[in-house]
Amino acid sequence: MGKAKQYEGKIKEMRLSGMGYKKIAKELDLNWNTVVWICNKNGLTAKEIGIWETDYNPVNCKFCGKEFKPHWKNQVYCSKECRNASRRAEPKPKEKQVKTRECAWCGKKFIAKSNKTMCCSRECGHKYAGFHRRGIPVAQYEQKDCETCGKPLTRNQLKNKNRYCSTSCAAKGPAFKEEIRKQKSNNLMQFVARFTELYGDKYKYVCGYTGSDNAFIAKCVVCGNECEINAQCIRRGRIVGCMACKQKEREAKAKKEKAGAKAERERINAEKSARKEAERIRRMTRECVQCGEEFVANHGASVCCSEVCKKRRANHTKELSRRNRLRENGIVDKNVTLERLIKRDKNTCHICGGKCDNHDYHIRQDGVFIVGDGYPSIDHVMAVSNGGTHTWGNVKLAHQGCNTRKSNKVCYQTKEGQMVLAI
Repeated sequence: MGKAKQYEGKIKEMRLSGMGYKKIAKELDLNWNTVVWICNKNGLTAKEIGIWETDYNPVNCKFCGKEFKPHWKNQVYCSKECRNASRRAEPKPKEKQVKTRECAWCGKKFIAKSNKTMCCSRECGHKYAGFHRRGIPVAQYEQKDCETCGKPLTRNQLKNKNRYCSTSCAAKGPAFKEEIRKQKSNNLMQFVARFTELYGDKYKYVCGYTGSDNAFIAKCVVCGNECEINAQCIRRGRIVGCMACKQKEREAKAKKEKAGAKAERERINAEKSARKEAERIRRMTRECVQCGEEFVANHGASVCCSEVCKKRRANHTKELSRRNRLRENGIVDKNVTLERLIKRDKNTCHICGGKCDNHDYHIRQDGVFIVGDGYPSIDHVMAVSNGGTHTWGNVKLAHQGCNTRKSNKVCYQTKEGQMVLAI
């Protein structure tokens, strides 16, 4: 292509001077296709510049007589219109006479193409010529007629020992029908025997064989399903498989794979859960602030190992808070005890006026002392949370239940002697 670019200007000059593609390619030693490509690229075609591509001498049109310059050798018409008009004006050729002859070999009638044609086909011609070359005369057969319609049989039919002239006549003959039936029966027996030999461990023949390569019906020995199988299976060595069995195998395989995938996911999830649980146990293991034993906390704010330790811590915190409040309120008389208070108030509740029961309690198995509602307790008339002091003038005896219900409220006595809580 680099050489063509060098001569591009020269090609344009030569083309505009009226030279054709072949002359330009020959003088410049270039490929003809290259010259055509450059001329098409630069708009130098014959139609665009108005020149002919050929150097043939002008001739007269065969139909209209007009002088024109041909585009190719042996051009006799100036245009398509003249060519088509000339063909329409020419007379039609005469029809050839049909010559009907009888084949020298098979005796079949045919239309001969020439006077020398002796046989109806190339096969008959080869056989007829071969017998003559070897000096063997053409075989002669005894003339017979069709058993159904009575027409004489041809040489080829006599040679093949046919009894009928056509398949339609053969179908009408009873002997032919019986022969076809026996042949089909024999073919069916052979087919069933061959099929049983090849696939007897998988299938059992049912019905449907027509003596061709169409499908027939067989029953699967494994699953009992009836399916269609092509008759070619006995001669091509094909391995026939039951679709129902294959479907069951595929389903079983898919089920097994699904179960395996599920087990694998469960195993992975169990390992993740175990790692998370181990990490949580390591992170949440701490020492109980009440008893000092190690435990696994349920949340970050848990500081006690059990509900017992939690209650003990709450009671201890409450008691410390109460003691601090007592110190803040003023004087604390350490001589105030429950036994002295019982003697002073004669074991009588100042709230309800009933007697206190010193035996209203029980001790649990873990050693916790639990009192009932009738057990005596120290009641601060002015509650400690309201600024009351722990002195003899501010304490009175009361039932545990009455003291609990009173809480930090003020209790006073009416004119009738009934104690009332101030709400």
